[in-house]
This record gives sequence, C-alpha cells and structure tokens, in this order.
Amino acid sequence: MSKIRASVHREVEVKLRVTRDFDLTMFLQDVPGVTLVGPNTVHMNAAYYDTRELTLLRWGITVRRREGGADAGWHMKLPVTIGKDGARDELHLPLTDNALGDVPAEFIEMIAPLLRNKTMGHLADVNTTRTTYTMIDEHGHSVVEIADDHVIVEQDKIEINAFREIEVELLHDTKSAMDVLVVIQKRILDTGATPISLSKVASALGPLASAPPDVPHLGAPERNCLAVDLIRHVIAEHTRQLLLADVGIRRGLPDSIHQMRVAARRLRSTLSAFEGLVDADQARLLRAELAWIARELGAVRDLEVLLDRLVRQAAELSDPSDADVAASVVRSALERRLEAAQSSALLALRSARHFDLVEDLIAASAQPPVTDAAREPARELLTPMVKRTWKKLANDVRALSFTSPSTQWHQARIRAKRARYTADSATTISGKDMRAYAQKLANITDILGDLHDAHVAELFLRELAAAPHVSGREGLALGRLLDLQHQHDLAQRSAFTKAWPATRSAARGVGLR
Repeated sequence: MSKIRASVHREVEVKLRVTRDFDLTMFLQDVPGVTLVGPNTVHMNAAYYDTRELTLLRWGITVRRREGGADAGWHMKLPVTIGKDGARDELHLPLTDNALGDVPAEFIEMIAPLLRNKTMGHLADVNTTRTTYTMIDEHGHSVVEIADDHVIVEQDKIEINAFREIEVELLHDTKSAMDVLVVIQKRILDTGATPISLSKVASALGPLASAPPDVPHLGAPERNCLAVDLIRHVIAEHTRQLLLADVGIRRGLPDSIHQMRVAARRLRSTLSAFEGLVDADQARLLRAELAWIARELGAVRDLEVLLDRLVRQAAELSDPSDADVAASVVRSALERRLEAAQSSALLALRSARHFDLVEDLIAASAQPPVTDAAREPARELLTPMVKRTWKKLANDVRALSFTSPSTQWHQARIRAKRARYTADSATTISGKDMRAYAQKLANITDILGDLHDAHVAELFLRELAAAPHVSGREGLALGRLLDLQHQHDLAQRSAFTKAWPATRSAARGVGLR
C-alpha cells in the first residue's frame, strides 16, 4: 500500500569465512561454462544502525550507510521468508537522503512493528577492502559475483574484530548460474572454510547479535507436551506471521494484507478454542483488538479481491465491448474506494493502539496468559476442543439447504474456519488423521469462501448498476457480469454438497461424531 522510493534488489548469496592467507584465485579457475573476469578492488566504510537490544540483527535485518564502491548509499537488508535459502531483499536509498547518524524515515516506517518504541542508534563501523571477480557465461551474462572481503569492525573507533570473508552472489536467476555458484561454494568449503549466515557486523558483536528475535521460531512441541507448551507455540508462530506480514504491508508486498488478516484470525481462534486454558479477561482483550485490526485491513482486502475478481471475469464475457465497458465502470468505482480504504488501514497500522496490540502479543508469545488447567498434557485436552468446533460446524451444515440464503452459508463458512484453525493447532502434536481432517476443512472453507465472494460481488454489482451515473449500456454489461455471479454461486453450492461427505468421513477418522 505504501509508495516506496527505495530500489529493491533480491540478493541470493552464500558467505564463507576463510583464513587470511587463503588463495581464492586458484579455486576460481576452470569453472565449466563460464569465464573469469577481474579482479577489481574497492575500499568501503559502512556505518551500521540498530537498537541497544540489537532488535534488528536478531530478526536478521541490517541497516547501514555505506560510502565507497558501486552501491554507496543507505541499505536495508531483510530476509526473504519464502524463497531460496540465503535470499534477502536489499533496499537502497541514495546517500543524499540522510546524513550520517540519521536513518531514513522510509526505512524506519517499514520495520516499525519490529522496532515499536525502541530508538535506533549508531552501532558500529565496518571497513572493508573488497576484491571482486565476475563469472560470465557463453551468452555474455554476468552470472555470479565473488567478493573477497578483508574486514575490520570498529566500535567508538576501537577495533573489535578483523576477519576475511568470501561472498558468492547469484547475479542471474537461472539453473546454470546456480550450478556455477554451487561449484564455487563446494570448492571453497572443501578447503575447510566455514559457512556464515550472520551479517559482518552481527558476527563481530558476540552472542546477543545472534540471539533469537523478540518472537522466536520455537519449532513444533513434543507430542507429549503440556497444553501451555502448545499454546505458546501457536501464539508465537502466528504472532511472527502477523509481524512479518505487517512489515510486508508497509513495503507494499503483494498478499501481505491477506497474510496479516489470516494471522489475526488464527490468533483469535486459538484464544477462543483454548477457552478455560487461557485467562478469560486477557483473552477477551486480545481477541477484541485482533478483531479491530482485522476489520481495518478487511476493507482493503475485500476490495482488492472484489476488483480482481470482477476485472478478471469481465474479460471472460463473450462480447468484447461488454468486457471493456464492465471492466471500466468497475475499476472506476472500486479504485476510488480502495484508495480510501488503504489510507485508513495505514493510519490504523501507525496508531498507538496497534503498537499496544503488538506489545501484548509479544508478551503473550513469551509468557502465555494460561490458567492452571493448561499444565495438563495437551493431547488429553485437544479432543474436546476439536470436537466443540466440529459440532458447531456440523449443526450449521445440517441446517443448510441448497436454497438457503447466502448469509446462512456465510455463517457455515465462519464455523468452518474456526474448526479448521483448531484442527491445524492439533496437527502439531497429532497424527496423519488429524492432518487429513484439517485438509478437508481447508477444502470446504475455500469453497465457501468462493461462494461468499460471489454473493459480495452480486450485491456490489446491483448497487453499481442502480447508480444514477451508470448508463444503460453500462448497466447491460454489469447485468451480464451479474449473471456470472449467480452461476458461480450455484456451482459452489453444488461443490460443497459433493465435498461435505468426505469432510464428515475425515471427522469420524479422528473420533468426532
């Protein structure tokens, strides 16, 4: 949603620590399919910034101001949560944006959910003498860059560490380029080099820089864990997802709003499903605030889905003129609404209320607000939880008929989501039958979601067609688009009717009746 000026580069690299007398060039000779170009040597000074608690480094994020070299400027590197191992997004702003010691506001805004009320300051200086080599393929493409870095790290102008590091970075995203990177990496590793995942400054600052972030990835609990361990795991995982999606929204990354809403819904569902095991007052407060931020984001997400759906379906109309007219009038109406909703959502994300919620979620991740009942084995408590959400869903579905109003089908969708999220929590310590049950619930949730989207689109199209500024020609095109919603509605009701018996069978497989 935000308008970002920073250029973004997807960085895929491996880093290897070597001795000072390491002879790099002998390992760069005769690599199949490429020609070696270089060396080229530059001197760089980078000032790094973080909080006193090294908040960003612990999340795997670095912020620096670099002078010297081809990419002088302000850099912020963020790990890529989905994609190649070792991949990071590097955002770049020119040196002219801010002077030494004054981190660009654009960077601070993006990582605000991780910083919250903490202040960034000058952390250390990294002075690097870098010698680079480039591998060129037979087509003239630069495929891999190898940087040989001699590094000195200083704090308050006092040297605290010195080392030599080799960075092998992918420049061309192809299999052949990756093969070259792997060959070079293996050759250097075979000499006894040490793989490094930390940034230069983090590796020099000791244990705190490599400590877990404010919300660590806990890993799956043991099957015989206590309920409190399962609750801590679920809250922490979804809080991590919420925070990282929040950063994604501020960066304007696609699907981030959807991911943040899903995380908020899953957290709310967890607090509801574990009723009796979590403190009622704290759970009620968290659920209310999570519902608030989900609503604030919901307007944007719903409009994005509606716009994408109707423009895509307009292109499917048999008459090209209908397609153009329908798409034009839909865009005109929805894009104005979407812009207003985005502004409102950003205000919510920048509010003290939102940051209070983030603080509360981080605290709950570290110390879940559980009751004494949560000190019992989780497996003994899970079945009643799963059964409760299943029973509510099954009762709603029994009350459905093919011709039931869309609002009643939507209620079943809400129940299906809650049952699915509860089952997902249980799969952490349960077997394959619970995973199969959760998958069936995911399937019917998707069907019911499509049905609801058709209903929302139908209401919007009726409202738009009745607007006084809409011409008869436009109304006719919208009417044909409306027919598609009706057809889709019927198709999804039929799909649910066919899918439900398999869901019911999967429920029986985990002992639900």
